[in-house]
Parts: sequence; structure tokens; C-alpha cells
Amino acid sequence: MNTRIVLTARFGLRVEDFMDCHVLTVECLHCGHKGHVSAATLRSMFKPYERIKLIEHKLRCSQCRRTGGSHWYVEEINAE
Repeated sequence: MNTRIVLTARFGLRVEDFMDCHVLTVECLHCGHKGHVSAATLRSMFKPYERIKLIEHKLRCSQCRRTGGSHWYVEEINAE
């Protein structure tokens, strides 16, 4: 079970703010597909100081392959 959390204000959230227990959940506004991006994946794709709000247009839906037009939030992975 994942829990939706708030790390900081949406505009101020940076890649470096993610810990291994966090996942970026992104919902495509074009097709409705929901995907998850791990903290490790974010760190491998972007620089630590990059703001999530400014890189969200680079995220591509794995289902419809479109970029832009997404809603995102941060979840904490609960170890059970």
C-alpha cells in the first residue's frame, strides 16, 4: 500500500528531494494511463537540482507515447 505524501510545494520539488522510499506517480491526461517513476530512475535521468515541475513535459506516457499533459504526485512506498 502506497501513501500519497507532500514533500514540499509542487514548484519547489527537486529530484534531490526524493528518497528511495518515494515514487513519482504520473497520470497521462491524454489516455488516463498511470505510471510510477522510482527515485533511482529520476536520479539517473535528471540532474539533482532539476525541479519536477520543469521536467514534467519531458515525461512520456509508456502507453500512448505522448509527452506533456500529465498530472503527478509523490507517494511513499510502504514496506509491508
